[in-house]
Amino acid sequence: MRHGDRMDRFEPLWASTAERPWDPPLIHHGKVRAFQTGQRISSQVSFPVHRVFVSPFLRCIQTAVEVVAALSAVSSIDNSKLKVAIEFGLCEILNSLAIKSNVAPKDGKFDFNISDLEAMFPEGTVDHNVDMVYKELPQWGESAEGFRERYVNTLKVLAQKYPSENLLLITHRGGVSTILYKYLKDATKRLVDYCGCVDLRRQDGFGESVDFEVVTSHGVSFREHNVPIHDPQTPPTTIRAAMASCANSNTTDEYQNILMMRHGDRIDKINPLWLDTASRPWDPPLVQDGLVRAFQTGQRIRSQIQFPIHRVFVSPFIRCVQTASEVIAALSAVDLNPHATSSKDVISIDKSKLKVSIEFGLSEMLNSMAIMPEVAPKDGKFDFNISDLEAMFPEGMVDHDVDPVYKEMPQWGETVEECTERFLGLVKTLADKYPLENLLLVTHGEGVRTTFATYKDVDTYDVEYCACAELRRKVSSQDGSTKAGGFEVMTSLGESSADLNTTDGYQNILMLRHGDRIDRINPLWPDTASRPWDPPLVQDGLVRAFQTGQRIRSQIQFPIHRVFVSPFIRCVQTASEVIAALSAVDLNPHATSSKDVISIDKSKLKVSIEFGLSEMLNSMAIRPKVAPKDGKFDFKISDLEAMFPEGMVDRDVDPVYKEMPQWEETVEECTERFLGLVKTLADKYPSENLLLVTHGEGVRTTFATYKDVAVYEVLSQEGSTKAGDFEVIGQAGIKYHSLKTTAVPCVKWY
Repeated sequence: MRHGDRMDRFEPLWASTAERPWDPPLIHHGKVRAFQTGQRISSQVSFPVHRVFVSPFLRCIQTAVEVVAALSAVSSIDNSKLKVAIEFGLCEILNSLAIKSNVAPKDGKFDFNISDLEAMFPEGTVDHNVDMVYKELPQWGESAEGFRERYVNTLKVLAQKYPSENLLLITHRGGVSTILYKYLKDATKRLVDYCGCVDLRRQDGFGESVDFEVVTSHGVSFREHNVPIHDPQTPPTTIRAAMASCANSNTTDEYQNILMMRHGDRIDKINPLWLDTASRPWDPPLVQDGLVRAFQTGQRIRSQIQFPIHRVFVSPFIRCVQTASEVIAALSAVDLNPHATSSKDVISIDKSKLKVSIEFGLSEMLNSMAIMPEVAPKDGKFDFNISDLEAMFPEGMVDHDVDPVYKEMPQWGETVEECTERFLGLVKTLADKYPLENLLLVTHGEGVRTTFATYKDVDTYDVEYCACAELRRKVSSQDGSTKAGGFEVMTSLGESSADLNTTDGYQNILMLRHGDRIDRINPLWPDTASRPWDPPLVQDGLVRAFQTGQRIRSQIQFPIHRVFVSPFIRCVQTASEVIAALSAVDLNPHATSSKDVISIDKSKLKVSIEFGLSEMLNSMAIRPKVAPKDGKFDFKISDLEAMFPEGMVDRDVDPVYKEMPQWEETVEECTERFLGLVKTLADKYPSENLLLVTHGEGVRTTFATYKDVAVYEVLSQEGSTKAGDFEVIGQAGIKYHSLKTTAVPCVKWY
């Protein structure tokens, strides 16, 4: 079995600050996938697992912990005697093909504290009497022949050593691929997804002459067309793939799949000043993070969906063309380097994979709701040099024979209804035009939103950068003619949506870090400041805070009732901007700060200052040379409260922490403070949604403790309140509330 989803594939910058960049942990989704794989093994295999052997790399250990927990929770199979042991022979391939040289240890020595790793498993599970097959790690720079021999030898020795026991080996992609190659006796290239498994079996008698056979696999597909090599229960979701039809029928049922995807992160939302000097301010390109996000989305589509993409249609706006270019590079790369982060890392493209076309009908909504009038073309004409845009794709991949559905751009000033009709009509037209092909449509937030709203029966949600809505419909071919059914929305890749029906209420807590502080922009600021330990925000920080308030207002599906704020000036300024955005009457969509807000609805929410949300008070967070000499951080609360709109401060609230924490509190004390405060405030106001404006450590601590989904559940029972535990939402793709439910969890796209 391969480990789950690793951190550095989803957060490329993680390695730049990690102490052990060569040993990434799992992301939360990886842990969930590992646990679910353990559940699948328990429910589907007909034998108990007696022993688990695991690579010492952290991502494998964490995977094994989740799998063991799932296996041990099932009563139908006796896994009570399951034992775990760490095995160096199962470790990652130790060369620069698998581990980038710039993150590998400089001395080539990969060190592991085995006792710490073993302590991650339930007490009594680890078998300390097991001798490893490989007593030490392979040498850095091992050859392809070397690691293949290592993996096969480890498997054989362990099987020979425990002939009457069933084994689970948790390793890396190279290990699973090697075993597949060895025992399937087939050189066809395969993709092994995170938590991909291969089930091997051999007959009784066991001697070395008795070889293994591959029984089945899960999460392993043919690289050429991404079709699973084993999975008899998978529905026929693939177009243009080998599909069995009934021998006594001339009718074939298949599925057509359409992905609607939003572009990546655009520059004007990151750097608002870009507009001032841009020649085409209405057509912002992507920032570097947007290119990376787009490429990673392409990698995710490639590794996780169970059908090939045949055609890509793209809005002519540069941000969409750049997004499509990165996605296509990831989808079409030959022997894709697992460490690649953008199209620049792709050496060779398979140009036969798919075709791309620019489609005016996928354009941004052309009105002042989506494009500010001051940046729109004065004559209302949005001009694009199509040949220049097409040149951004690999040569030979643009299909010049395709006639666009919309021969020209929509008219400036189109209504929301006209835009909705345009997107829905376009999806239907393209699907009907290419009924036997799977399509990827790269467009704008409104396009994804409209499509999702129509086919999912939802009312409110938001669309993140590079978020996807997956549509599917059945296509029947009979006697040369094609008949298509209606579309259904897949809430996540390969999983149909389901209506939820619950009457449970939800309490929501938002933990928000302050905006950009001046001492991080101007390091000389503390030299002349009277309170160098209490830096204010820079202008960009105020703008960012206001925009965050706008985003909360437009995208979350619940009201904020109370705001609690750290007394540090940067948090108070942040909260002031956020509150202005949340409480503005008839908020101007072009407003950039609280100065642009004319009128405030003071009944919207209440705000209070809370000492418990303060910065971590030690030299790790505040340099001793700028901290108060006496260790006393003084705040004039009345001056801070005066920064909020009159009448919005709730002076009847007693703070949880009546005074500031002590200087030089430990990390553990700080963690306990933040977690205790969140729980106390939530319990104090169980029927209200809270916004807590704090510092990086507060958000980090909360996220680290509760990362799963982002709601605080409150069940009403006979007038009393029963609260569930906290869970954290990760980076969401499409958030929505069903018309039929009171609350629906997020659809996540990482």
